[in-house]
Amino acid sequence: MRGSSMVLALSLASAAPLAPSLLCVAFGSSPVPFKGGTLAAWPVVALLPLPSDAGGGWLLPWAAWPAGVPAATELHVQVLVADATAPQGVSLSNLLHAATP
Repeated sequence: MRGSSMVLALSLASAAPLAPSLLCVAFGSSPVPFKGGTLAAWPVVALLPLPSDAGGGWLLPWAAWPAGVPAATELHVQVLVADATAPQGVSLSNLLHAATP
């Protein structure tokens, strides 16, 4: 909206405290098998390591899309979390889909 400011955020909850996680970003979704689950943010174009906090989560806020990102650019985001209780040691979050305004 013109004249307004929007705060965007991604968050992770319910992970183990201080667990390593990896934020995967893709421009599309071509799901592939991964560690007994499905990695839907594929092919990955950016990875961001983010450990969970003592409560088992994190919050990643930002104020605006980066300058120069074209309108209607689609992003697919999924988080991989180290999880000793998962069959292959990794849990995957749900896939999030966003499009730039």
